[in-house]
Amino acid sequence: MDEIVTKASQLAEDGDNVVLSPGFPSFDMFMNFEDRGVKFNEAIDKL
Repeated sequence: MDEIVTKASQLAEDGDNVVLSPGFPSFDMFMNFEDRGVKFNEAIDKL
């Protein structure tokens, strides 16, 4: 998730919004949707 968020941050321009799509499959990378959201927020906090 850290790599994904970092890359999205690099590609985003001023005024862009980067969102985590709840409908996109995570391919068993996370325990559940809540875990995925926690990991996303943790990665955002590291920026």
